[in-house]
Amino acid sequence: MRGEKIFLTGERNVGKTTAIDRFIADAGIAPGGFSTVARDLSTDANEDRIYIVPYGDELSEQVNIPPVASRNKQNMTFTAYPDVFDTHGARILRESRGAELIVMDELGFMESEALVFQKEVFRLLDTDRPVLGVVKARHTPFLDDVRSHVAVTVLEVTKGNRDSIPDLLARLFRHST
Repeated sequence: MRGEKIFLTGERNVGKTTAIDRFIADAGIAPGGFSTVARDLSTDANEDRIYIVPYGDELSEQVNIPPVASRNKQNMTFTAYPDVFDTHGARILRESRGAELIVMDELGFMESEALVFQKEVFRLLDTDRPVLGVVKARHTPFLDDVRSHVAVTVLEVTKGNRDSIPDLLARLFRHST
């Protein structure tokens, strides 16, 4: 597998992460990179916390990392913590540089002020390492720059094509070998 950079986009809960997980399981790849995980671990019943974890890691009830954001469940507003992206998130990406595949699930608007994290994302996009990620279907300068990067291919996932995405990813990554 060489340096393909493929990002999935689409509506919320359409199956982007499921497609990535199925592709990785079917291909038997040992990926690096990260996942973002929302958990109701706050003492406030109206709030979720969002964490960035190495891809494949489980988030236990005993979280010893700070969240990258909090979400008000009533009005679905977010408060991002860019310093956590810039420290913890950037470290995960740096430690993933030698992985067979680098997963970025997902890049979104919360990283808008996380300039160190953004720099690590673009460093990886500029290498020969393969990258598979999700980019939120939203317009910010960072997300628009990811989508328009010369090495990036963006695939839209819909309810109609989501079951075929893992096989398409296998063909695209196999084509790059």
